[in-house]
Amino acid sequence: MKGKLGVIGGMGPEATAYFYEEVIRHTKADCDQEHINMAILSHAQMPDRTKAIISGEDKELLEAMREDVHAMELLHVDHIAIPCNTSHYFYDQIQAMTDIPIIHMPREAVRYAADRYEGVRKIGIMGTDGTISSG
Repeated sequence: MKGKLGVIGGMGPEATAYFYEEVIRHTKADCDQEHINMAILSHAQMPDRTKAIISGEDKELLEAMREDVHAMELLHVDHIAIPCNTSHYFYDQIQAMTDIPIIHMPREAVRYAADRYEGVRKIGIMGTDGTISSG
């Protein structure tokens, strides 16, 4: 991937830090300039995703996501990553807010496993109560 990757993070901050470290670790680069450019927004006070899923009260969360997506547009990122499994419950609504492709982390994890491990039929997922209850 070339260009700039936008990261809407902070949900939780350790997941965002881990994601960043993994991007660096898995980038084949012999010098700093060969790494991908990234803009990381750590929105630690993002409304609770699990609460929004369980209660159905998602207006505040989606408005916060809209503001973050708009920030990514202003930064001219080419793709957006959201290193929070639970937030992907709202993927379609968030993607509809922008023309910038948002990487669907759970789908990419499934695709990776299916491509890498022949005959894989089941994949375990660890997630929040909201993620699990959403099916």
